Amino acid sequence: MITRMPDLPENIVGLEASEQITSQDYETVVLPEIKKMADTNQKIRVLYQFDPSFSGFTFGAMWEDLKLGLSYFRKWEKIAVISDVLWLVIFSRIMGALMPCKVKVFDNKSVSAAKRWIKA
Repeated sequence: MITRMPDLPENIVGLEASEQITSQDYETVVLPEIKKMADTNQKIRVLYQFDPSFSGFTFGAMWEDLKLGLSYFRKWEKIAVISDVLWLVIFSRIMGALMPCKVKVFDNKSVSAAKRWIKA
């Protein structure tokens, strides 16, 4: 499940992930938020926090994430990933090297640092 993270500036999409992430999460939460930002010609900044109940992505969610990344490839400015899940941390670092923007990974104890970084 993905929900919108409150208390962030308008130019940042904050997402909180828990349990299993599905393509429906992307269609109903993630894509509308990213599209809204891209349509206003803003660079896209995302703060994506995975809480301890996160159990993974469905294949459909992974496909939607890939399509989203490619659709707005030149619009990405910064992505902060917050997670203590080792495979997700490693995957985020690898994918971050392929992105056209800055990607930084934080642990769940460093939420304040991640918010400062994404805002700067």
